[in-house]
Amino acid sequence: AFHLATHGVCDVTRLPRFREFLRWGILLLTPPCPSDEAAMRDGLTARDYAAATKVRRLPPVGDHARLGPWVPEHYALMARLYRQAGDDAFADELLGAYQSGGADGGYFGNLPLLFARLEDADMRPAPPLRLASRRLEGFGAILRGNVHRDNEFCLLLKQGPGGYRYHRTEGSFILFAHGRPLVYDGGEAGETWRHSTLSFHDSHMPLAPGHVTAFHSDETMDFVQGVHPAALAPGDAVFFSDRCDHELVPLAWQRFAETEPADVRTVLWVKDEYVIVHDDLALPPGVSTHWHLQVLAHDEMHAGDGWRFRGRFGTDLQVVLPGQSFTAARVESQPMLEYHAPAGGAVAMRHLRLDATSPAGFLAVLRPLAPGKAPVEVTAIRHDGRLIGCRLVGDGLDDTIVLTRRQTAWAGDGIRFHGHAAAVPTTHGPHELH
Repeated sequence: AFHLATHGVCDVTRLPRFREFLRWGILLLTPPCPSDEAAMRDGLTARDYAAATKVRRLPPVGDHARLGPWVPEHYALMARLYRQAGDDAFADELLGAYQSGGADGGYFGNLPLLFARLEDADMRPAPPLRLASRRLEGFGAILRGNVHRDNEFCLLLKQGPGGYRYHRTEGSFILFAHGRPLVYDGGEAGETWRHSTLSFHDSHMPLAPGHVTAFHSDETMDFVQGVHPAALAPGDAVFFSDRCDHELVPLAWQRFAETEPADVRTVLWVKDEYVIVHDDLALPPGVSTHWHLQVLAHDEMHAGDGWRFRGRFGTDLQVVLPGQSFTAARVESQPMLEYHAPAGGAVAMRHLRLDATSPAGFLAVLRPLAPGKAPVEVTAIRHDGRLIGCRLVGDGLDDTIVLTRRQTAWAGDGIRFHGHAAAVPTTHGPHELH
């Protein structure tokens, strides 16, 4: 695009879709995290983490994800074009993305072109990026908080067919809290079980691509709910890129219109406190089902209905699955698959895998534990035999959360509820979310 514009072939700054294409990478940027692969692998003390060189990365979703590349020189080069076209605001966004990514392009960089084409004035410091929670149509949603602060929060949920080379990441998410990466994945491999999502059958088939049906964001909490029409079986088509047959077109429309989806996956963030991930499932009998969580941690300790993962940068992660039983549960070290593994070894996650057969659902509470934060007690809320929410108590909290796939009437703990989803946190008052 830069060369086409430079040689007068096409003024790409006049193409609205190209502008949105460039903005897409900015919308997805992670909070700053270590640029050094050894730091991500081995961890740092809280003091060393604060002093470490950190970059905003493009998230590790899709092929060649590795740890997530940082922003290449193309953004700085395009900033020059948009500034010449009089669009200083968008030029600042592009340049700000490049500078927040370390201004060296990482392993997809193009420094020779940058030095050949840009002047000192083109690299003046850009204003801070404006990043906020939002729905990402066709891809999912991103939840953000405390942007540009040391305790920045970010959760990126993959809930839609958009993506790069369509790895089996559907339903997965990455999580940063207190400015630290906690739930992460990446690498070159696209197997479903390498991501924080659900897989099915012995071959770990993915969820069918879904879409977001509800999104809400305010000063106290963020909420996203979406549907995944099918739990795919071996031999089922996942994406058009798997098998480009014409009959897949009506199949895609049929899946989009599915009235009883296999999974309604909901993510709720009560800001600065905890995240809830809820799967309300409708599966045929006898389907082997696996719930995965990839945590960037040294190790973990089993505690009650969950685990406490010892984070690599001074923030732990409490994971609670209240009142649920599984046919098997295990945690193992899961190295990222790299074409060229670093000399010191690849970055590895602690992979929590929970197995069940056609369960009605899963509900997990993820509570980041920075110094000074205490774990919480979580009890399940059930209605007509289904897990529809939970109550969280401790460390100043007494919250009730209800999440369902359809209109539900429930009463308990002095609360009367009718709807799809609601949160009643002690500190903020009730929220009807959907």
